Amino acid sequence: MNDYSARLNAALVGRYQVERELGRGGMATVYLARDLRPERLVALKVLHPELQPYVAEAREGLARLTAERK
Repeated sequence: MNDYSARLNAALVGRYQVERELGRGGMATVYLARDLRPERLVALKVLHPELQPYVAEAREGLARLTAERK
């Protein structure tokens, strides 16, 4: 298990159990996972870690936009 897999499983503990990777694209990886509440199989799409700065920027922009509307 690599560092990324360990961090992903730690973040999902108690909620999802990753079974296996289903596919990978330019921006994300899709995993087959078991939803523990309720018990069912689901697909989890996880953005690649290198995209995190762009997600943070998008969140900031959305927060500013929301604040301006008030």
